[in-house]
Amino acid sequence: MIGWDSSLLQNILGSLLGPLIVGLVIWLIGKNETEKRIKNEAIRDLMTYRGDLASLEFRRSLNRVSITFHKDEEIRKQIRDLYENINNPVNPESNINRKIVSLIYNLCQKMAFWE
Repeated sequence: MIGWDSSLLQNILGSLLGPLIVGLVIWLIGKNETEKRIKNEAIRDLMTYRGDLASLEFRRSLNRVSITFHKDEEIRKQIRDLYENINNPVNPESNINRKIVSLIYNLCQKMAFWE
């Protein structure tokens, strides 16, 4: 049986663990950046199409925000409230527009656009 020299063991572990840890860190950073980019694009689309409530693009952008921010309870409640207001013909458009602006403002704050 061959005896293990501690420096040999350290070299083997160092050569295996070092790249593994670096790879994991790079993957985590890339994952976070991708999630941030997707959220930013969803907000941008909502801002772009907010003026035409009846358009398919507006509905898609609102759905995209809903899916992208599905883990955020506050945003989900705001979107649910916005859908209810849009689908209620009694609500004036100015009220709906205020809710859209409020949603966009909260989304931008969560993404730290102003920091």
